[in-house]
Amino acid sequence: MTHFKNLILLAVLSWGNPLSAQTGARNDTGQTEVYTASAVSADPEPAGFPGQDARYGRDAAAADAALTKVGSGAAGFDFSKVSANGQLLMVQNQLWARDAQGFDSGDEETGTRWSCVYDHVTGLLWEVKTHAVLPDLQDREWTYSWYSSAERPDGTANAANGGNPGGINRGECFDKFDTEGNPDGKFCDSAGYVAAINEMGLCGLTDWRMPTLDELRSIVHYGSRWPAIDVDFFPNVPGDFGNPQNPVPNATWTGTPARFDDSAWSVYFEFGAQINPGKTFAASVRLVRSAP
Repeated sequence: MTHFKNLILLAVLSWGNPLSAQTGARNDTGQTEVYTASAVSADPEPAGFPGQDARYGRDAAAADAALTKVGSGAAGFDFSKVSANGQLLMVQNQLWARDAQGFDSGDEETGTRWSCVYDHVTGLLWEVKTHAVLPDLQDREWTYSWYSSAERPDGTANAANGGNPGGINRGECFDKFDTEGNPDGKFCDSAGYVAAINEMGLCGLTDWRMPTLDELRSIVHYGSRWPAIDVDFFPNVPGDFGNPQNPVPNATWTGTPARFDDSAWSVYFEFGAQINPGKTFAASVRLVRSAP
């Protein structure tokens, strides 16, 4: 908690106090293009196709250079990069660094690596995925089944799991629990991942949880695809995105149970679609933390 309060204080000292005014608001869709029946239109108001999404809200204001941001981001999104100890990076304008094989190679001092992303619009703090030669706890290729109960909560659904806690340890993850081979390991399910990240203290915090469906789709960039997210802030997006050498599903779990008790909601980040697979399905997880 102390680290995140320092983050807020640093933002206030550096940029004034925009966080309290914007926290709790909603992101726009990220859509900045206007269409006719068959193509993208250079005319922002094409005849016969009025009222398009791109001409309203934060995205339209950003396209018209009329939107003031605290941080930066594509379209109307407004993000800042956060270090492993919960501080804003001093260098915010660099891209995530990778080596020739595509593995992470940056560092926080040069601004080429970060651990979390703060959303100035919604007030949410998001986990950032990794991809190292030796995969760590947060690697983009790990998968998890959906699980939440009173005994092993995910921080969002908890016991309100729709009557079915889900699939225990059905994914493939770092230091996977096994009754005989690794009895002290980690459960490869959503509740297990929440517990592991909170034990680690990502970005100096221990109250990480699964995002709701509304929260996770708030970072979907519908003006982009493969993946549909601002990759300048969210590198290593889990999913194959047409690459047969990367077998990771495009789905990312939320903590929101679906209508049928054996399924829950997920977001597919190739286009931003929302579907509800069975809870035993092995998908990716990206955790969130609410602002204080």
